[in-house]
Amino acid sequence: MTRLSRDGSIPLYLQVKSWLEDQIASGRLKPHKRVPSERELSERFGISRMTVRQALTELVHDGRLYSRVGLGTFVADPLIRQPLRSLTGFTEDMLARGVQPSSRVLRCEVTDPPASVRQVFDRTPGLPVVILERLRLADGQPMMVERRYLCFAGAERLPSCDLTGSLSSLLRKSFGIRPVVAEQEVIARRARPQEIALLAMDEETAVLEFTRTTSDDQQRVFEQSVSVYRGDRYRFVIRLEQGGGAT
Repeated sequence: MTRLSRDGSIPLYLQVKSWLEDQIASGRLKPHKRVPSERELSERFGISRMTVRQALTELVHDGRLYSRVGLGTFVADPLIRQPLRSLTGFTEDMLARGVQPSSRVLRCEVTDPPASVRQVFDRTPGLPVVILERLRLADGQPMMVERRYLCFAGAERLPSCDLTGSLSSLLRKSFGIRPVVAEQEVIARRARPQEIALLAMDEETAVLEFTRTTSDDQQRVFEQSVSVYRGDRYRFVIRLEQGGGAT
């Protein structure tokens, strides 16, 4: 029996959680390997199954484990640690991690966008607006759903292009558009039914929604996008530095 501290300073479920995290970090429990069952862990530590369940539930919520009904609980892939300090795309980010990116086009067509989107492109009146919706995958695993509105001369040709790869690369090579600066907002919210289905998530999983407005080297806004990331697979990192003001 593996011993836990019973002095009450650290709750038992947190000690079990820490033990499992150590097993994952050391590689003894590898991604997609089944972890010991509630019964096995209960017997191993001499504690109740309810206490074990609390530890497993927290690890599932943290994105370290995932459950499959009737099969058990398994180790999840490591969280993707994504810095938010430069203007990069999904394809570039995944390739930098040695992961194979891919996309599934859900929709691409010339559209009459909502008024809020049309206002974003008010400096380029009369140009076509294309809506592009894609499911983005990493090593075949769904990671993010995106909806992008694009407005520039020649945008109506986008539906006939290969949109399964890097859009940034396509825009640069085929349309001469180079993204230079973007403004981005992020919110956390509950996943919607269609997102749950596309991203193969549990209903309780939260998502992170990024809204980005991107301009080119002529300071023209050519894109507004909404990207919905799996909250259980991403950790976004922001570097902060001390400014000149008082704190």
